[in-house]
Amino acid sequence: MLKWMAAALMLADHIGLYFAYLLPVPVTMALRLLGRLAFPIFAYYTAFGFLRTSNRLRYFSRMLVFGILTQVMFYAAHKITGSYTFMNVILTFTLSILFLELSETSGKCIREILNKKTEDVYLRIGGRDILAYGKTATAFILAAAILGMIAILLLEYRYPTDYGIFGILSVWLFYLFLKNMKTIRLYENKRRYIFFILSFLALNLAWAVEKIFLFNGNLIWSLMEIFSVLGLFLLIIDKPRKKPGRFEKYFFYVFYPVHITLLMFLCPIIS
Repeated sequence: MLKWMAAALMLADHIGLYFAYLLPVPVTMALRLLGRLAFPIFAYYTAFGFLRTSNRLRYFSRMLVFGILTQVMFYAAHKITGSYTFMNVILTFTLSILFLELSETSGKCIREILNKKTEDVYLRIGGRDILAYGKTATAFILAAAILGMIAILLLEYRYPTDYGIFGILSVWLFYLFLKNMKTIRLYENKRRYIFFILSFLALNLAWAVEKIFLFNGNLIWSLMEIFSVLGLFLLIIDKPRKKPGRFEKYFFYVFYPVHITLLMFLCPIIS
């Protein structure tokens, strides 16, 4: 239910984006504000999927393929219609999955280095056991993982996808709070849930400041992003469930590029 609600909110956001010139300003702002609630829900599900999947490589590959196909659709629609386009959020989530894997590898390496034992250790990376010959080799793996995380953030800074660095760090924040919990539902630990909301708010404020002072972003639109914090309260309605069926699993990968591409074609026709 929660994911379907997020899809509806996302649709409202993109209607406000592509038809802003036809709609009254208050209506446009209302649609865009509603759309802010969608991103944290999808970020939550990305971290949730990373923790739950039995095959992270397949999860990453599926996200990458749909991200590339989506970008091809956006570029083709832009060339035909001249409508506004952007680097899609599926690519953001693709990089987020890679970032989470590197983060998890870094944590494992740090724990092994701090371990008093000196014999060879196995590190589980990407679903496979990798033999690290002593703490020196583990330190090299740690350095490589940290450099990989930095490289992803630099890549996002230079060639930003939708939501950029903020998007990747949002998924990472969900991962950090979800990975050690007995259940996946944030609201079952109220103190932890409140701390998470404050952390997400701080991240939103940092992103708003970055856009305003580093990229000369519009003050009102930049501060509107903070409204996404309210999307966290929607997680209260999330309930334990079985893994989604094939239709539900792939519907959202398809819905995202299709509805935006249709809006891109409708935009010049209606105008």
